[in-house]
Amino acid sequence: MPIADLSLTKSISNTAARVGNVVTFTITVANAGPDIARSVTIQDPVPPGFGNFSSISSGGQLAGSTITWSGQSI
Repeated sequence: MPIADLSLTKSISNTAARVGNVVTFTITVANAGPDIARSVTIQDPVPPGFGNFSSISSGGQLAGSTITWSGQSI
């Protein structure tokens, strides 16, 4: 059975954002192995008060207030 050791971090470009400011959330997923993790699903609940999304990278899909990336290999 493959063994993976995944970690996830999330950061925001502006921790003092005000209404109308543009911010970027960055999610980084790493695998300390030793094997590749396959068919990984990552879900990111969008914090209250954020909206108007202009770009979701790497095939992420927004449904309600959650962004989901499915079928990832890490």
